Amino acid sequence: MSNSTLPRSSRSGLTLLELLVALAVLGIALALVGLGLGSWRTRLSGEQFVQGLAYDLNLSRSRTMATAVTQRVVLVDASTYRVERQTATGWQTTSTVRARGAALTSLAGGACRFEYDTRGFMFAYTCGGNLTSNTNVTATVAGKARTVTVTALGIARGL
Repeated sequence: MSNSTLPRSSRSGLTLLELLVALAVLGIALALVGLGLGSWRTRLSGEQFVQGLAYDLNLSRSRTMATAVTQRVVLVDASTYRVERQTATGWQTTSTVRARGAALTSLAGGACRFEYDTRGFMFAYTCGGNLTSNTNVTATVAGKARTVTVTALGIARGL
């Protein structure tokens, strides 16, 4: 008796067509999950950039007070900031941070440079070099505004 004469219920296994359809559905589902994870990773990376900026501002203040060597944080462009310390010959970059998933949006009217003195006080300068009282740094992360507020005492908080 051949397989073709047995009823369908007594045959075991999958046909090639059924297997290909199952693999295609699985591939589409994995692709959709991958796209979702990509945007989630970008948003998380942007949030880390903003929190990292607040952390580096606070760390620069603490290091200035502890070592009596002036430190500053410079917002270079919409996606980069540098941490620098003053040396006898000028400013030396200690770290450069580039954003993925975030854009600094407050550079035009706000502070571009935050310098700390040995008492921990912060002086904010515009991109043109003038002192400013606007010490909020705003970044856009996944379409939402995130703000880092720096007090006159140099303490930064990411909101």
